[in-house]
Amino acid sequence: MSKHINSASRLINILERAASHADNMQALEAWAELLGVKERHPHRRVVAIGELLCAMHKELEYAMTGLATADFSKSLYESAFSHIEHALSPMLFQHKWDQVK
Repeated sequence: MSKHINSASRLINILERAASHADNMQALEAWAELLGVKERHPHRRVVAIGELLCAMHKELEYAMTGLATADFSKSLYESAFSHIEHALSPMLFQHKWDQVK
């Protein structure tokens, strides 16, 4: 049985792997490796990675909404989620991975 049975656990798994991913590459290529994007055409590759990051961002928003609904203090998660939102930005594709993660 799969260990990552819901979107939140899959998101955590990706983010944990992202945190320990090698620093010496462009963020676009790091995300491609982490997300398993095999597309070779440069424009379609960027779009595919961007779409997956958008889906991850939506899951992050669902998690934030769930925490707020459960009356968790924003001070417990707001800073970490802000950092994750930053890392998920396609605007950072050209940056080195160590500047993103």
